[in-house]
Amino acid sequence: MQERRSHFKMYKDGKQWVVAGLTLATVFIGSNFFTIDKVNADEKVSTTSSIPSSSTKVDSAKSDKPSETKAVSPSDKPSDLSVSSQGGKIDNQTSSTTIDKSVPNQNLDKAVQETKDAGVTVTEDTKSAQKTDIQGMGNADTNTQVKDAQKSDSIDYDKQIADLTDAKKQQADYEKALNAGKHQNADGKTQIATSGNAQALALDQSKPADETAPTGTIKPTDTYSGNDPKKGDNNTKTSTKIWEYSGDQVIGATITKKWTKAGTITVRNNDGKLVERTVDLTETFHDFQRQNGNWTDTSNYKEQGTPKVRISSNAIDNVEMFNVNWQTTFWFTYSDSGQIVPISKMTGTNDDPKVYFLSGSLSSSPYTGPDSPTQWDNWDINRREYVQTNDAKTAVIAAGSTIGLGNISGSDVANNAPEGQAYTNISGVYHDANDDDPDVYALKEGVSFTDFTTDKPTLYLGAVPINKTARWWHSNKNMNSDELAFVQKPKASYHKNSISYTQVPIKIVNETIHYVHQDGSIIRDKDGKSIDYSTTDTDNIKFIIATDKDGTPITWTSKGDVSTTPTIVAITKIDPETGKETTTQEITDGDWTKGDSSTFATIANPDVPNYSVISTDDPANDLTQTTAKTVDPNSGDITYTVVYAPAYTISDTKTVNETVHYVDQTGKTVANDAKATPVNFVTVTNPVDGSTTTYYSTTATKPTLDNNGVPTGDWTKGDWTEIPAITNPDVTNHTVISTDDPANDLTQTTAKTVDSTSGDLDYTVVYAVNKESANVTYIDDITGKTLESKDLSGDYNSTDSYRTTDTISNYESKGYKLVSDDYPTNGVVYDQDGVEQHFEVHLTHSTVPVTPDTPQVPGDPIDPNNPDGPKWPEGTDKDSLTQTITRTINYLDKQTGQVVSKQVTQDVTYNRTAIIDKVSGELLGYDTNADGTPDTQDATAAWRDADGNSWAATTSPDLSGQGYAAPSIPTVDEQTVNPGDKNANVNVYYDHSTTQTTESKTINETIHYQYSDGSKAHADYNAKPIIFVRTVTTDNVTGNKIYGNWTMNSTTFGKVISPNIVGYTPDQAEIDALVVNADSLDIVKTVTYTANQKTPNDKPEKPTNTTPKRTDKTVPSTRKQHTNSSKTSIVPKQHVTHSNANQDKEALPKTGQSTNSASTILAGIVSIATLGLVSLKRRKH
Repeated sequence: MQERRSHFKMYKDGKQWVVAGLTLATVFIGSNFFTIDKVNADEKVSTTSSIPSSSTKVDSAKSDKPSETKAVSPSDKPSDLSVSSQGGKIDNQTSSTTIDKSVPNQNLDKAVQETKDAGVTVTEDTKSAQKTDIQGMGNADTNTQVKDAQKSDSIDYDKQIADLTDAKKQQADYEKALNAGKHQNADGKTQIATSGNAQALALDQSKPADETAPTGTIKPTDTYSGNDPKKGDNNTKTSTKIWEYSGDQVIGATITKKWTKAGTITVRNNDGKLVERTVDLTETFHDFQRQNGNWTDTSNYKEQGTPKVRISSNAIDNVEMFNVNWQTTFWFTYSDSGQIVPISKMTGTNDDPKVYFLSGSLSSSPYTGPDSPTQWDNWDINRREYVQTNDAKTAVIAAGSTIGLGNISGSDVANNAPEGQAYTNISGVYHDANDDDPDVYALKEGVSFTDFTTDKPTLYLGAVPINKTARWWHSNKNMNSDELAFVQKPKASYHKNSISYTQVPIKIVNETIHYVHQDGSIIRDKDGKSIDYSTTDTDNIKFIIATDKDGTPITWTSKGDVSTTPTIVAITKIDPETGKETTTQEITDGDWTKGDSSTFATIANPDVPNYSVISTDDPANDLTQTTAKTVDPNSGDITYTVVYAPAYTISDTKTVNETVHYVDQTGKTVANDAKATPVNFVTVTNPVDGSTTTYYSTTATKPTLDNNGVPTGDWTKGDWTEIPAITNPDVTNHTVISTDDPANDLTQTTAKTVDSTSGDLDYTVVYAVNKESANVTYIDDITGKTLESKDLSGDYNSTDSYRTTDTISNYESKGYKLVSDDYPTNGVVYDQDGVEQHFEVHLTHSTVPVTPDTPQVPGDPIDPNNPDGPKWPEGTDKDSLTQTITRTINYLDKQTGQVVSKQVTQDVTYNRTAIIDKVSGELLGYDTNADGTPDTQDATAAWRDADGNSWAATTSPDLSGQGYAAPSIPTVDEQTVNPGDKNANVNVYYDHSTTQTTESKTINETIHYQYSDGSKAHADYNAKPIIFVRTVTTDNVTGNKIYGNWTMNSTTFGKVISPNIVGYTPDQAEIDALVVNADSLDIVKTVTYTANQKTPNDKPEKPTNTTPKRTDKTVPSTRKQHTNSSKTSIVPKQHVTHSNANQDKEALPKTGQSTNSASTILAGIVSIATLGLVSLKRRKH
């Protein structure tokens, strides 16, 4: 069960006067019954509670003495049995009694009234009320669970009374805190230190990213990740994306950013319930103002910093401003509907939450001066931050805070505060707290506005210097927060517990089985004792019917010995949101299980010698057992009777058969055997006296004895019976001539008498047979003529030895083919009395296909073994049956005509099949569908392609790897080929491809400066190289090259003036300009310096070098401006050119500069300091 989050917190500032409201709900656990390791606030546990009974509840708060009520449960069928268990006696009971055993609650009522009188809102929490309902069979006053429950409730009441007393003290603290520090400010706002209304706004502290880009009148100058090691810093590290705007474009710009699902706002819905709704936050940043100051201290660096705005992808660390004051207009919209949240209408009526905004840190630090002339770390903390709005009635500032309404206007100090008044640090105590936690700075050095007069309030934010004459620079990080210091009006609740005890009945069900003879007399064992079965207190079934809180019966069941006073315990849990109760129940004494029914086990029927079970009144009618029986609390005792009878047995069985066979004189069967209906005999023995009885049947075979030993079914009592006579069957063209039946009756086998000792009877009747005839005719189906005829004859029912196979083979050798033959394969059987049977063999002319694979020679005999027979006709040779048309594709060099790739040949072949009559040698036509028969006599139409009727499309090979260009025919198209078409040739040409490259040649000019002794007088002069470039075209097949014209950046090295070295004279005052071409070599020149002759009065001087210069060019100097927002100092780097190991300084001719000039050093420092950004402090706000 989930706990709802509250969007307000408690804080202490100095004294702990901010106190949270209490929920007075206490749960105690009775350790004698069960243990719960953890109890949640949304869960109610009744330690000895049972399923509540259906009895009427009594309000124990109205009486000091427990009252008694009774409830009557459904009546049970009475039983005359009682079961003793564990030394006690359990009787079937018919009603239950419920007694109220609740603890008196007058003291709790008194504490509730006193707490209400003190002004605390006190409500009865019925969901937390502990309802302890115990159901058992013993006396309530001696029940351990009842006593423990009363003890638990007494402790619970004492705890509730103590909590109510504490709530009264909290109310006094609340009223005191609510009025502390409350006053009216000059800007018309009421300033308070704490509020009695909770914060409705809850920003998502997980800082979800919304990377939807801002909109506005200007575009970002840069976009990057907040943790970018080069562009980001500690202030941006929680942002997945930063949009940065910088430069003068910021002044006068408007930028709007929306953060979707930035948090929630608690409002009342249409049902009047407080609910959280997800909201989007939108802020528009506008009216940017450049910060400035009074810059009279000319010894320090002062300059308006570059305006810069950073907007974050998360709504908490949402913006950082540099060197500007600005205005922010913000509003909230519901994420699901897009409607603006009416924060101006959230007035906090009836203690409803309302929106507080902006809990911003207003840091301030005085200017303390630089630590050294080159260290300016302290220059940026000379500032006081401020915030103001005209759209709120109330300002919330923590007690003891140095923040208040102050005048920030001053000469030459830019600010955008209305009337020059804003909320800022108004004391001499400067604080620059850690801004990492917005919940902290919102309480210690911030201000929150509430009671807004518009749904789109505007805030004025910025900073001014504390010391207007000293340097300062400012960055302001705006961190939104939903926190503020407030106190919640105490609320208290109470609940009243109840205890009831219900005595419930126990219902007992027994099972009895009687075992008797057919006459109803009792069957006894060898000792004369009855073998009847009956349950006892160890295995009968017992029921307890408890009830839940709605009076619904809940049944428990058990078998065997149980406690005389079992106790039912229930655990009830209540969902605080829905009020839904879930209850589990258990019995603490004995082996009880929950269930509406229970089952008696199966009882096998006992074995009685020479007897078997013949009946039972068990509805399952299983003669081997009394089956399992399910009973419930409404069942009465159950009784069954099982009847036994002597176990008659079948001592002998016999079957007598009679068979009559019908054969001819050879012993061959001429009719199916006749079988008389078998006669079955059975002999039954009584096991008690040993007597026997015989029965016979012609329909039953496997006898089943009834309870009196008589076979069931069509059985007749008797020792003998008669098998009826069997008439001889009529057999076509046959006559009976003898029988081995002693009666010698040629019309039948006479009736026979049999008994249980008779054997099977077997007789044979003999028949004689007559003569029959048949005829076979051979017919040519093509001419319709009869080729020959064959007459046959034989005995009736005999099979003729004549076969048609040889005759048919003879005709097949002459070119015939069998069409049909209805003569029996195994010979004709003469089975039609007096009827001549006729058969026909039909023959047709056989044909043979002739294909290109099986060509013949016209005029040769079709059957080589019959040279005088039919001959192969014209049109059966190979040339008449096949033709092939070929396409050849050649791949040739376009320039030389030589073959450049393997030739491709493509064939299309047409074939046809001729069909020849093997009897006449006639060409009947052509087969076009491979069914072996002629389909057409048109020889031209008979052609069929062998593997397709077209030359396939062929892609020309790619020879680019050999240096060739694309082929003249990329793909030779597919072409349909018809019979009779001519062969074809196709030539594909390949031209040479070429590759263009460039080659270059560099000409250098170097001038060495040395003294006459060869030592180095000055650094070498290296002129800018002259580079010649031209194109080269290469034939990729032959490798031949074609060169283009040279192009160059110049053709002349300019004149170079030799450097001036004091006391020395060069042998060449200058190197003249030189013209070069692509064939020129590098130019190397040497200028030698000779010492000047000195007079005795000359003083030695250190040589001063100048740099050799071209008279026609100058090299501009550049300086890179450095920007750094961290706290670092920039020191100009000095550059000195040294000529030798003793680092003598050389003069720079043509410039008049010297590396040891102090003024030059100072000028360099000032120049770099002027161009660089110095010690940018990152402020988090």
